Amino acid sequence: MDYTNWGANAELVYETSETGLGASNIKFSSGCGISSNNLEYCYGCVGSSNLFGCVLLKKKEYCIFNKQYTKEEYEQMVPKVKAHMDEMPYTDKLGRVYKYGEYFPPEFSPFAANETALMDFTDMDKEQALKFGLVWREPKESEYKATLEVKDIPDHIDEVKDDVLKEIISCEMCKKVFRIIPQELAFCKKHKIPFPRKCHNCRFKDLTHFRNLPKWYKRSCDCKGVKSKQGIYKNNVLHPNHGVDDCQNTFISTYSPERPEIIYCGSCYVAEIA
Repeated sequence: MDYTNWGANAELVYETSETGLGASNIKFSSGCGISSNNLEYCYGCVGSSNLFGCVLLKKKEYCIFNKQYTKEEYEQMVPKVKAHMDEMPYTDKLGRVYKYGEYFPPEFSPFAANETALMDFTDMDKEQALKFGLVWREPKESEYKATLEVKDIPDHIDEVKDDVLKEIISCEMCKKVFRIIPQELAFCKKHKIPFPRKCHNCRFKDLTHFRNLPKWYKRSCDCKGVKSKQGIYKNNVLHPNHGVDDCQNTFISTYSPERPEIIYCGSCYVAEIA
């Protein structure tokens, strides 16, 4: 439950991210795995077992806060640490209390919200991030100045000379500067792709617009017998699960009901493409 990324034969994982490859019984941790087991509040520990509050340990066991204990000492100490977490819990800037059983407070993150993949899936701004107790860091202004504007770059890639590799280019969208490496220029020339007018971040942002947000909606099939309910699409065949009647199948989709796309259930879709 509440487990993000990786996997690979992991089991009994709770409130944890980026953990897997044979990991077992991992709680409130991140970046642990490779046959690790019985870890709590750990980060980057691999091939280890019976650790509490440890960081970047490899092939270790019975450690608390990276300090080695005997099996007997470990089993006596861990319950005391948990009790102390309940008696004197951490309280963040928003007044939220973190006793034993909670993941790390977001304000402890070494990464700001606007430096992570969170921004690929949300339109969150600084005010919203701070409201949730997340870290926000304003980007530093680049010390580099543009030596080439995109309007001065030829439209056809075959006309772009290799000396463009020495230029600092101004992004046409965000106006931040970027450079092109030899491998990227060679790729564009090989595949006849126009020279980039945008920096890497803006190009990636354009790419994410083709992905649906990770949000689920309950939908009903748009098939209405011989055509779609919108009347836009005419079916190729009668579908065996409902014939000329409306399809009654419901399902979960990342396409919201407000979007214009026609959404068929699995059986109707398969019947159409068969």
